Amino acid sequence: MKRLLFVPAIVMAATPALADDKSDFAALYGKLRDALVAKDAPAAKALLTKDFELNDQRGTSTADEMIEEAGRMGGRMGGGMGGRPPMGPPPAGMQPPAGPRPEMPKPEITFDSVAVTGNTAKVVMRTHAAGSRKGPDGADHSFEMTRITDDVWQRKDGQWLLRSITLREMVAKRDGKEMFHYGGE
Repeated sequence: MKRLLFVPAIVMAATPALADDKSDFAALYGKLRDALVAKDAPAAKALLTKDFELNDQRGTSTADEMIEEAGRMGGRMGGGMGGRPPMGPPPAGMQPPAGPRPEMPKPEITFDSVAVTGNTAKVVMRTHAAGSRKGPDGADHSFEMTRITDDVWQRKDGQWLLRSITLREMVAKRDGKEMFHYGGE
């Protein structure tokens, strides 16, 4: 990071994020989500490098672990990956109600930045989901979750493949009150 001699070369080699870059990556994330929701492991793996890794609050997961866990979570990436220990019991009042788990609202995905340099793309992605559901107390409660990830894509044989997802920050709120915060400043 402190190699000042290379900064001009890196700046000149970087392609600024164009609208097409963002829409191209949005389409790729959409394909990955669709594969995970459909529990189509071969389709999901076709979008990942062989050495893919997910790095979050629990450690590092492989592609197989992420795909397995996403299948259990209805296609959501992150949180509770592959056999890693849970974070512990949820805070008081946050236990899910008995019965089938309500469907999560489709998250809003935005890109804080997309920087393409040669065959590597660095994407800062923000995912936000909000909704409401009945809590164990029988009352309706609002919830929201925001995640920011630093993702790296590699272009191989003309195709972009996701190399890594690193959780930068995650905030979960219930009724406007922060219940969980990981990362950030």
